Amino acid sequence: MAGKKVNSKNFKKVLTNLSNLFDKEDKSGKQYLCDSLNYILDELRDEDFFGTEGQTDPRGDNRD
Repeated sequence: MAGKKVNSKNFKKVLTNLSNLFDKEDKSGKQYLCDSLNYILDELRDEDFFGTEGQTDPRGDNRD
């Protein structure tokens, strides 16, 4: 069964819902969400989505 997908119309609402879910999770659930988000952001950074040196990474500038 395919679930609903994120798109440009619901992107911010999905992030808000994820943030609300995070607030309700226990320590291990919060860690899982952080690890999952880091994986996604690392993949985007590795593809230069945040600039060639990761300068626009939402987690912070990756330049030295």
